[in-house]
Amino acid sequence: MLNYAISELKFSQSKAYGFIKMANDLEKLPETKKAVTEGKLEWTKVREITKVATVDNEKLWIAEADNSSQKVLETKVKQARTIAKDKAKQQPCLIPVEPLPKAEPKISTSLSFSIEQMERFNVLIEKMRKQGETGSREELLIKALTDSTSQNSPRGENSPSTKIVITHCPDCGKAETSSGEISKNELEKVYCDAVVNENGKNKATIKPSVRQKVMIRDQHTCQGQGCSSKRYLEVHHKVPRVVGGSNDESNLVTLCSACHRLAHEHIGSGIIIKSLRKNLSTG
Repeated sequence: MLNYAISELKFSQSKAYGFIKMANDLEKLPETKKAVTEGKLEWTKVREITKVATVDNEKLWIAEADNSSQKVLETKVKQARTIAKDKAKQQPCLIPVEPLPKAEPKISTSLSFSIEQMERFNVLIEKMRKQGETGSREELLIKALTDSTSQNSPRGENSPSTKIVITHCPDCGKAETSSGEISKNELEKVYCDAVVNENGKNKATIKPSVRQKVMIRDQHTCQGQGCSSKRYLEVHHKVPRVVGGSNDESNLVTLCSACHRLAHEHIGSGIIIKSLRKNLSTG
């Protein structure tokens, strides 16, 4: 999608990323997506409200967008994000503001760079993008750190190179890591290619031998549309496990972590997997 937006639609890289993110957010906001489809919202206003809207409050934000100018809407979104940030830090907002729909808080951290370090960071991020890496700056930073700490199996055909522990309650559906609760989409993504511990026994959701065959078949390359990344690879079920998808090689495909996330967020899920190369069609 990124390559198409840049080469065919003549978008700048930042504008292309902005539209991809906005499309991603709209899949989680059905009322907002409907308003866009019906031509009731300008894309500049959609870009703002997707920064703060949730399924519970999106109708309120759509009304705010209808009744506000672009500049006023931007101010209200900024205020809502400040309130969410203060709430996440468990601090009161110092400046009283009118009640607004609340933005969903996110976990944040901060790094202090010197000017020289900041310039090096920006150059490295840009270099990763030129090498075909996709995702936000946060995702690129995690990818770089993962790459620098990976073991001597850069292709990772037998098992994922990065391991995290997720506690999942099958009764209530809640899943969390040491950093907090994770979403349903993220949990489904994890279950595609994971090791599950039940009654003290570890069991891979995909047999290592099958995982290796899929990686070899796909030439250790992400099969996401417009992507050719050879790093941070995971195995994805074309037909999801929750609806009966099997672990047969024909139902498995290699994706990088960014494309895998998009697949589970249903952004172009019908076209995100490109056809395998002709010389692999019989595999």
